[in-house]
Amino acid sequence: MGMIWSMVPCPGQMKGIRLMKKDLDTPFYTMLTAHDGHLSLGELRVNTDAALTATIVERSYKAPGVRYEEVRHGRLRGKLYLPPGESLFVGVV
Repeated sequence: MGMIWSMVPCPGQMKGIRLMKKDLDTPFYTMLTAHDGHLSLGELRVNTDAALTATIVERSYKAPGVRYEEVRHGRLRGKLYLPPGESLFVGVV
């Protein structure tokens, strides 16, 4: 999702507003549309039929069955994501 990550705020948008997902169990859906030429935000709101094509992009943050545990040790804070199953798993730190 580099396209979403690299976006800049609209002129006049409140500072500090970001796309943040609070529930990682459900995917994040984004609708992308392509238009002929440049349209202002006002023109997009009025003329929604002008799109040449549109698609919905789905981003999953965690696979089904993955569980997480809160990690708190001294000043360390985080979440440990564990895959389903009872076997030993290779980890990346």
